Amino acid sequence: MQKLVWYGVIAILLGVAVLILGYFWSDQHSSHYYPFASFLALNLGGLLIFSAGYTLLTEFQLKRDFAREMSASIDEKLRTVQLNRTIIDSGIAEILLRFNDELLSRRIAEASGVKMLVMRNDTFFRENHEELRTRIASGQLSLEVVLPNPRNGNLMALLSAKYSDLPDANRLGHSIAESANTWLREQIWQRCDPRPTDRFRLRLMETYPLYSAYLFDDKELWYIPYHHRQNWHPIPVFIYRGNIKTLELYKDLQEVFRTNPLDLSNPL
Repeated sequence: MQKLVWYGVIAILLGVAVLILGYFWSDQHSSHYYPFASFLALNLGGLLIFSAGYTLLTEFQLKRDFAREMSASIDEKLRTVQLNRTIIDSGIAEILLRFNDELLSRRIAEASGVKMLVMRNDTFFRENHEELRTRIASGQLSLEVVLPNPRNGNLMALLSAKYSDLPDANRLGHSIAESANTWLREQIWQRCDPRPTDRFRLRLMETYPLYSAYLFDDKELWYIPYHHRQNWHPIPVFIYRGNIKTLELYKDLQEVFRTNPLDLSNPL
């Protein structure tokens, strides 16, 4: 690059000298050769100055843009590294772009103790209740589920605003109660003999659930935020693994599951 600059400066100086010579010759009328020589010198000098100056300017611009882009790229990589480090330090091991029922079924099948804080999950319970009941009855699975209390009218009014497929709070409450009564109580709890009071528990919460969560054997925690969840759209799933008991999210979830379980002798 330095050699190019020197060559450019020399070319510009040479072009200036040739231009001066061309102007000098243009004032000479003693010979018929001077007008033609002046024409050549003026054009050659201008060509040298323009080409050298344009080359230097272009190189300077390219170098400046390259340096700027390189700096921005390095800054972006540093930010990415810092973000990745922040994510790793927070305990997040994986992020799913959308909730996956099939993956959830596999993780439950691999776990012996599962806790679920959900809105209603009617589809999942309808499709998986038989397998859940079989594993609970055989002592292979302990399942605890927390749902919003469908009898709490104020809570249902708040939650129903999030769903366009449910016309009002009463319909949401009926939907949650139906899911709990049909799939959890009748198809799982009542069909177990003896009734699995120690391996299956259903709880209701009276406060607005800010998130859904799935806890597998106290070793893996799925966190699904509800923010901006107007109607249905894919929402990310943040998966924590390892020493999750130090997480504030884990501690908050434990508080939710400290409430007394329902007596399932009667439907909701």
